[in-house]
Amino acid sequence: MRVFCKLLLSVLLAASVARAQTPSTDASAKTEPATSAPDSAQAPKADAPRPYVESALTFLRAFTHTNRTGPEGEKAWAELRSVSADKVALKVGGKDLVIDAAAGHSNAMLVRFAKVSTWREALDVQGVTIEKTQLRVGDEEHSGKARLKLAEKDGKWIVESFEVE
Repeated sequence: MRVFCKLLLSVLLAASVARAQTPSTDASAKTEPATSAPDSAQAPKADAPRPYVESALTFLRAFTHTNRTGPEGEKAWAELRSVSADKVALKVGGKDLVIDAAAGHSNAMLVRFAKVSTWREALDVQGVTIEKTQLRVGDEEHSGKARLKLAEKDGKWIVESFEVE
């Protein structure tokens, strides 16, 4: 009996697959008219990151690794430079600091970050907000929300400032 049930299920499955692959002659199954928008004109997929988010994430990931020595640290600074201004204003807990990307120097270290989202004013993208940020300046730890200000220059999104509450 068990063999018969397996055989019956296999036949039914094969029949449904064959039916699904057969073109339909129904009038309701006709394709859309040729006036529909091409795929390239449609909105980007929801899971595809926006260019400003990509730049922000590249900056944040690189900034977390700039304290490394050797080739890893050099690579992190190179990645950071590719998406930032030469000097990025950094405000942490009321203190004004600078991330000197051109010279590869910062008094602050990004320890971790989480929950990045777009920061808009009206319809204009200003940058990203970061729900959870942990930064170390010398021996002091600072945690809280943060904002990364970005600007589009020559078709590329560049980080201009970083502010942590």
